Amino acid sequence: MAQHFFSYHTHSDFCDGKASMSDVCEQAIDLGMKALAFTSHAPVPFENTYSLRFEALMDYRNAFDAVKSRYGNRLDLFLGLEADFIPGETVSFYEWRKLLKLDFIIGSVHLVKDPLSGQKWFIDGAPENYEKGLKIVYDGDIQRGVRDYFQQVRQMIRSERPDIIGHIDKVKMNNRDRFFHPSEAWFVKDFFQTLDVVKEIGGVVEINSRGIYRGKYHECFPHVDGIRRCMELGIPLTLASDTHQPIELEHGFDLALETAVLAGVKNVVMFQPNGWQPVPVVQFCSHHSTKEVR
Repeated sequence: MAQHFFSYHTHSDFCDGKASMSDVCEQAIDLGMKALAFTSHAPVPFENTYSLRFEALMDYRNAFDAVKSRYGNRLDLFLGLEADFIPGETVSFYEWRKLLKLDFIIGSVHLVKDPLSGQKWFIDGAPENYEKGLKIVYDGDIQRGVRDYFQQVRQMIRSERPDIIGHIDKVKMNNRDRFFHPSEAWFVKDFFQTLDVVKEIGGVVEINSRGIYRGKYHECFPHVDGIRRCMELGIPLTLASDTHQPIELEHGFDLALETAVLAGVKNVVMFQPNGWQPVPVVQFCSHHSTKEVR
């Protein structure tokens, strides 16, 4: 296994993950991983089945400290959150950093808030919920819904300054090319405007493979053209399996790596105590089999 194999987007049973932190660490060590970050979904102010509970925040911190004490000599371990951004509703990323002494935050949008009605469109979960929410919140107007999604992502980047922008174009996933195609000019324009803001403010864009290995979508977030645009703008890229159970660690990494190689990525960044550092992609390819590198 590659000595620099890593996972910086990792869920445990503190949120919607399926295994304990210890079990994830054991699997990571067995696979020969170098680094692992736990990034549970941050609490949100409504009932749900996927996020960390407010009352479990310090348990989350304490559990991480325990696994770091146990496994830290064999694995570089970091603590983060995947924090949702819903304007006027979610806790500021600064507060999460301060409270839990986090190494970094992944900023993500899973629920799009219509600025006119205040209703929320859940873009994740089952495809039928995507269509139902689009009809209820946006009266079926997919362009307005998607534009609000990207506007919300841009607002998050400007106001919260996440270290990583999570699955930046995930709004396309449950669409499944039914209501629009990601090659349409209006979609590309809004998406690329969002990347311009990433460049302006700073931040890392992840190449997230979860849609592929879960059978929900045929390409990563972002797609190859989006990755190439990141490279043109000089936006740092990292690889993300968005792991929810230990078995997904390596498989998801390999799929993200394949997409990076296809897009022509030369370097991705890894988190270190002194910040994000570039690592040549060939360092992974020599140990992981991809379709593009033999």
